[in-house]
Amino acid sequence: MSEHLNAIEVFEVARQIERDGASFYRRAAERFRDSQIADLLDQLAAWELEHERIFSDMKRAAEQGGLAVTPAESAEYKAIAALNVFNRELGPAQSLAADVQAADVLNLALKKERDSIHYYQALTRFVVDGRAREQISRIIAEEQRHVEIIAGELKRVHQKSPASGTEKHMNLTDYFARAQGTGILGTADASGRVDLALYVKPHVVDQTTVAFVMRQRLTHQNLKSTMHAAYMFIEEGPQYGGVRLYLTKVREEMNESLAQAIRKKDPRAFPAEDDSGKYIVFFHVDKIRPLVGDSAPASDNQDR
Repeated sequence: MSEHLNAIEVFEVARQIERDGASFYRRAAERFRDSQIADLLDQLAAWELEHERIFSDMKRAAEQGGLAVTPAESAEYKAIAALNVFNRELGPAQSLAADVQAADVLNLALKKERDSIHYYQALTRFVVDGRAREQISRIIAEEQRHVEIIAGELKRVHQKSPASGTEKHMNLTDYFARAQGTGILGTADASGRVDLALYVKPHVVDQTTVAFVMRQRLTHQNLKSTMHAAYMFIEEGPQYGGVRLYLTKVREEMNESLAQAIRKKDPRAFPAEDDSGKYIVFFHVDKIRPLVGDSAPASDNQDR
């Protein structure tokens, strides 16, 4: 398939996305047949097959000239054609590694769902036919629901199997309530290029979950392709005190009331007049390490 798609090929790409997704979910379900995630993976496969059927019908209608799309020279047509290069690699790995973990599968599933949403959003602008556009919008809403379900299951898996490096006596809520200093969040894009950004202290949801308020900039963009991040907090003072948090993104939302609450706790998060249009990005805390060395970070009742 060339980078310059015709209308029929546009719908074939969408159909292939869903077929590849269903195949991946079926293989993963067989690998984890004795696990609680097997039922979820089976259900996701069934949902993807239903979406494939809908896109097959749209492709057939396009072949018969019964589905209106934007002209080949339109900006919408060019945009979706450009996305095709990206979506050729959309399908998760053809085989699952022997040592693959449930969290790995769920992270791959999240990437698949989010990438397909990007393509379908472009597809709604490409399609002129009102009924087809409504169907695609419904599929987007269903895929977004899949993202929420998978993210919730990923959080459950993490909570069930906490990382061995997390110190039970390290109370994150108490620590960040009293500690003063500078925070740095590290992320990377899909090719491994690393970026560092200054970030205020995280919002601690519970002992295994933290959240950051993000603008739609490079850090947020990186987390669309790579779910992992590292946060380093350097305490004020002459000593090298602080912590490093190793994180995995589990979900995000645009919640203005929560953004306001976070800003009230730490006004440096962003200006008071700018509460809207921010992403609240939630992470599972995989591991906690001190700023320097590998010993356990001190808790409130230990000498520092």
